[in-house]
Amino acid sequence: MNLSDAMAIFLTTPIVTTVLAAFILKEGLKKEIILSILVSFLGILLIVKPPFLLNAMGFSNGVSELTLAGLTVCAVFALFESLTNLVIKALGK
Repeated sequence: MNLSDAMAIFLTTPIVTTVLAAFILKEGLKKEIILSILVSFLGILLIVKPPFLLNAMGFSNGVSELTLAGLTVCAVFALFESLTNLVIKALGK
């Protein structure tokens, strides 16, 4: 996995934190926030270009080092970092 792909996935932490805060901490989501989450996620997909998603859509990605295992590890890291942020915020209340 390329370092740039890994960093792009790691930087999904604010998106994951915002979504989890809405469900776990019962924080509200405005339309603007939902729109920015969708645009950010689409931007990350444009950067990372996951081959399994592009192949499913009928596009050819060429040679890519992104694997499902690498993507899973990075996504789990972003999830745990987001949960850490939520615990810190909950302790601060």
